[in-house]
Amino acid sequence: TLEIGSVVSSNVRRVPTGNQADAAIRLRPSLRIESDWVRHSLTGSASFEAEQFVENKDIKTLAGGIQSALRLDIRHTTRADLDASYSATSTELGSSQLPATATGARLDHVIATNAAVTHDFGGLEGRLRLGVSRNTFGDVDLTGGGTEDNSDRNYTQLTFAARAALRTDTILQPFAELAYEPRLHDKS
Repeated sequence: TLEIGSVVSSNVRRVPTGNQADAAIRLRPSLRIESDWVRHSLTGSASFEAEQFVENKDIKTLAGGIQSALRLDIRHTTRADLDASYSATSTELGSSQLPATATGARLDHVIATNAAVTHDFGGLEGRLRLGVSRNTFGDVDLTGGGTEDNSDRNYTQLTFAARAALRTDTILQPFAELAYEPRLHDKS
């Protein structure tokens, strides 16, 4: 798919005084794939968004991501699920995440992967999952030529989870999950 649009803002820099109006062009291409296999399953998607203002060329938005998931049917009652993803998002001017002296957006990245094994024990389903994600935060340019270094916010998150779900014929399926998800920051 491809979405093309426009954005009009009466306060493009999101400041309390000295408002400036501008218009932007927005592009949103995306792609989705899905297997039609009898057994197993593979899905994937990619999307991107870019927004560029006409007069204020330094103000732009960039975001995007890629996701993929693979389900392998090991046995009739056992399956493995593998997934991986990458996303990039920008934090815009005016956000509480940025200092008031910021001159541009901050670009953040997340890379993640998970692996899970699920087994059906009849009326009960059990799942074990392991995962890791890496989160990095971009630097921000400041007025006067300085830069805010955000490397102290970077971290890696590990996931260890066990889940038991009651298999019922109803829409609701009660479950219990025990998970340990430590965040390991690059700088303490």
